[in-house]
Amino acid sequence: MFVLLQAKNQTFTWDEIRKAITGREYFSAGPLLEALESRERVVLLIDELDKVDYGFEAMLLEILSVWEMSIPGMGTVVATNPPFTVITSNKERTLGFALRRRSFYMEIDHPTAALEAAIVARKTPHLPQELHAFIAGLAQALRGLL
Repeated sequence: MFVLLQAKNQTFTWDEIRKAITGREYFSAGPLLEALESRERVVLLIDELDKVDYGFEAMLLEILSVWEMSIPGMGTVVATNPPFTVITSNKERTLGFALRRRSFYMEIDHPTAALEAAIVARKTPHLPQELHAFIAGLAQALRGLL
């Protein structure tokens, strides 16, 4: 950043440089910040939350509690329009109680073999029905090994 500022043949103080590199223009927004700043109501999907560290879960808890995010050196960003948030988990670890308490928690099982065969048939209607049933049965058997 300092090199870019100096390339413009301008002289900057360290305070000006510090302000430039902690300002919103320098900060690259990710999906969380984009969802908070969106003028329209958006869907924020946080996939496989159980695979991230507890620090991220704590930050997410702040966002879901008060719809704002604290960014060190930059300040607090308040949601323009709180996003509809969907969180998925594969249950590799238990999510924190505070997060679960603030959520609508629903466990969804895999479909039955018959339903799974019907889903496969809709995607591959040109294949024989026996193959659809075999694929569904194989998927169920492989899940059973885990």
